[in-house]
Amino acid sequence: EPHALMGSLALDTRSGAAAAAAAGGRSSSTKAMLAHGALMLVAFAGLMPLGALLARHKWLWGDKRAGGLRSAWFASHRSVQLAAVTAALAGFIIALVVVDRPWSAGSPTPHPLYNLHRYLGVIVISFSLLQVS
Repeated sequence: EPHALMGSLALDTRSGAAAAAAAGGRSSSTKAMLAHGALMLVAFAGLMPLGALLARHKWLWGDKRAGGLRSAWFASHRSVQLAAVTAALAGFIIALVVVDRPWSAGSPTPHPLYNLHRYLGVIVISFSLLQVS
């Protein structure tokens, strides 16, 4: 069903209250997709920028020498980046295991950008893994 991945909302225009209109709670596939999104958000919007900032502002750690010995900033940078790639890889694995739609271009998808999202996801995860190696 094309709308299985999309939610619905009941909006009371007088009070402004909103509530999910679907009955029966969330399916396990919806929960897995939310976990996928949360892990990717933490990885790419939180941890990776934090790791880059740790490297960019290493002078805050007292390392004023260019080319000097790696200090605490590098250990912190490496740990945060490794956590980011681990979270992204976990989100990627969840997406591969839970989503059972075919990868062919002509297959029905819940959204026109669905296949683009998949292909860009594979490319981004590939680059993330290359960056760690």
